[in-house]
Amino acid sequence: MKKIIWVIGNDRNKMIEMQRKINMTGSMQALCMLSYEALQKVVASDNYNNSSDISRPSLIIIDYNLIVKSDFEPLSVIKKQRELAGVPLFFVVEKRSEDVEEECYAKGAMVILHKSFSKSEVMRIENAAWQYENTKNYEKMLQKQATDLKDAKEIVSLNRQLKTMNDLLYQVLGRYFSDDVVEVILEQPQGATIGGEKREVTVMMSDLRGFTSLSEEMEPETVTALLNFYFEKMLEAILKYHGTVIEFLGDGLLSVFGAPLDLDNPTSDAIAAAISMQNAMKEVNSYCAKQGYSELEMGIGIHCGEVFVGNIGSERMMRYNVIGRVVNECSRIESNSAGGQILVSEKAISKAGCPVQVAGRLDIIAKGLKKPIPAGEVVGIEGAYECYIEK
Repeated sequence: MKKIIWVIGNDRNKMIEMQRKINMTGSMQALCMLSYEALQKVVASDNYNNSSDISRPSLIIIDYNLIVKSDFEPLSVIKKQRELAGVPLFFVVEKRSEDVEEECYAKGAMVILHKSFSKSEVMRIENAAWQYENTKNYEKMLQKQATDLKDAKEIVSLNRQLKTMNDLLYQVLGRYFSDDVVEVILEQPQGATIGGEKREVTVMMSDLRGFTSLSEEMEPETVTALLNFYFEKMLEAILKYHGTVIEFLGDGLLSVFGAPLDLDNPTSDAIAAAISMQNAMKEVNSYCAKQGYSELEMGIGIHCGEVFVGNIGSERMMRYNVIGRVVNECSRIESNSAGGQILVSEKAISKAGCPVQVAGRLDIIAKGLKKPIPAGEVVGIEGAYECYIEK
């Protein structure tokens, strides 16, 4: 289950950008509260009071400006919640100064971040949430053991182990998240859509072939390491051509080109990214060979058209997403692709601004489709891209 990160503030644009960067990790989900009143509603909700995992955070990020404007009431609400005891608390500020930092730490901040998260700051958030969940799970394990033990001396010993482990974890956490960590290049927030709109985009879906059977023979941590390596290579190709990753779908990806950033030719960018992704599978399979795993293959589908794109959800919880028939049809195209193939709808091929090399053509026929989708197997794109499938 994804770790829930509470993001509390009243700067809507910044909140949307923070949410996007947190959700892009794939291991976290941001629950945004756009006011002090929204925070009060969350802690008073039925899900929260019924100990729902959806509502309980692994980390809380709160805007320093909101705290000051609300006379520090949001902090009082958080500190009064017994269930939030021990949850890491991060503050975000527009501009750091000695006075602001001193007040933030005095009010209980573990770490102070800039509102425009850098990559290293997103890693801080992810690792702090992971450390907190590990500590919480360890506490639950020791508490269960203590309940089952009848010998009072063993119960005391377990309590000492718990305290030692907690002290050690917090020491490591504080050391890891010191301000001495060098910050990487700041990602500039661009084109975040407030609410949603209909928009012409190019949608790309990819999925591994043979991964399910392979993963059944592997330990969870081994599966995670392989997926992390695979996703890293795929993300490099998608981001190189200005794509936006919407969601991690198990061992697959849903990406869009043309939102939230306007692109001159999103379809050509998507095709070039897909070719780079297929070529990057050589590195993925080199990794697999070194580990003694079977080779993996990936199928890709690309389609274009009008979708609803934007932040979907409510005041308390939002998510950047794309919705529409184009997404469903792209899924059908991708499911018809073989390992190593890139299937692109004829509509998308016609939109490409550069000549596209097509090895063969077919009609996609699938349940739920009123009529077949003409598509082609793309093996290269010319012009400014000069990108081709490696033999």
